[in-house]
Amino acid sequence: MGKIFIKLGHIFFWLFIWMIIFTSSFVKKTWGDIDLAQFLFFVQTDLNGVDHKLVLKGLFECIFIPVIIVVLFYWVFYLMAKFNKIMAGIFLLVIDCFLVLSVFLCVENCFSSYVSFEKINFYEKNYVNINQLEQDLPRNVIVLFAESLENKDIQALSEEVKLDDNDAIKFDNLTEGYAQRWTQGALFSAFTGVHIHYLSEYLRYALYDKVKWGSFNPEMDIVASHRVGQNFDFYIPNIRVLSDITKEHGYQNLFVKGGTGSFSGTNNFLYAHGFEASDFIYYSKFKGWPNYGKYPDWWGIDDASLIQMFENKIDELDKTKPFFAVGFTLDLHFGTNPFYKDEKSLLISTIVNINNFIQWFRKQDFYNNTTLVIIGDHKRMGGNVKPGGYIYNAFFNLPEGLKENLNIHRTFNQIDMFPTLLEIMGYKLPLHKAGMGTSLFSSSKTLAEDYSYDEQVKIFNKLDDFYHKLWSTENIFDNETENAEK
Repeated sequence: MGKIFIKLGHIFFWLFIWMIIFTSSFVKKTWGDIDLAQFLFFVQTDLNGVDHKLVLKGLFECIFIPVIIVVLFYWVFYLMAKFNKIMAGIFLLVIDCFLVLSVFLCVENCFSSYVSFEKINFYEKNYVNINQLEQDLPRNVIVLFAESLENKDIQALSEEVKLDDNDAIKFDNLTEGYAQRWTQGALFSAFTGVHIHYLSEYLRYALYDKVKWGSFNPEMDIVASHRVGQNFDFYIPNIRVLSDITKEHGYQNLFVKGGTGSFSGTNNFLYAHGFEASDFIYYSKFKGWPNYGKYPDWWGIDDASLIQMFENKIDELDKTKPFFAVGFTLDLHFGTNPFYKDEKSLLISTIVNINNFIQWFRKQDFYNNTTLVIIGDHKRMGGNVKPGGYIYNAFFNLPEGLKENLNIHRTFNQIDMFPTLLEIMGYKLPLHKAGMGTSLFSSSKTLAEDYSYDEQVKIFNKLDDFYHKLWSTENIFDNETENAEK
């Protein structure tokens, strides 16, 4: 029995190592460089709505192939042991050493970040808490997040089709910030000015306590904190959320998304912060539309349908009240889009759809008191995606006061959209900052202007007590303190 358990243990060890190696390879060639925070976020959130082909490919490469390899290797070992047990033992030893070395190299090559247990107080020095906000005349804001839209994609098609954005203000360099290289990470940062790497933070605190004290601190326990999975409640009283602020000030909130509501915990986040079920329109509510269910394996609905639904829902809003409307396109999402025959037609259609929305916006009665922001959520994903270039951004019909002495030569991340949108809506920010973000209408440097992406990775992969406290359920701020710079 002992020998059987040893052999079974060895088999499962091999299988585990081979799965890590092939998973690392699959992640690298599928998405390119990703952060550990991004990987941990996806493995623990609801993946309902993921492209089925991607799931099947992942299962084949990360599970089926390792199983076949282990079976073959043990078959070879069994044959060798029949003739020469010493050679069979050497064979096992060589394979074990190879696997242990390979797994470290593969994981290091796959993830662009590292795990650090060093402590830092960066958030405490730079985080700006906002409580009571004063607002001038409320202004409507429409934000269209264009999935993975980069400037280089638009420029590549400039001879055939052009974006109708000559009347927009476009800042030079919108680039990805730490924990903003995927849709939910970008959305959360744009709505809060805070990075969403809570899972890696809780995990490292748990390990830190285990090493330091010999046991887990219940307050840091991942499961007990409700910081994982589709049941994550997003109860974050210490983090101000843009949609909460607008709701408190009488705004109508609207969110239209072409994918499933539960993917990446989007519905949990929105329902916890200023949105109701009727305010959040997602895939299943497109039932009856021409392309609904046409390709059930795809992430969701096509952009032409989504933008039409977005326009209809905005039309239905009460125009006597201010509104904050957000739309999320999908056509450029990672994967092979079945709605288009090739990459070129996909990009052309994306630009045409956005142009149609811009032209619709200009004709609306509410135009004079409304700003439209069209912005990519992150860069395009994939191991074969060419590096370089910046994310698209355009601000249509900004308030006149914000255009005075405006410097468009800015480098910024999604966290800077939080204070920027607040100032567009007419809110007064004495420091022109909110969370970790800096308004683009200020002269202060943004985080991205002070720190490159690699430098941000090194900073935010360290343990930060203040960041951890932000995610606690106990209020850490004095309610009477306004715009307190910590």
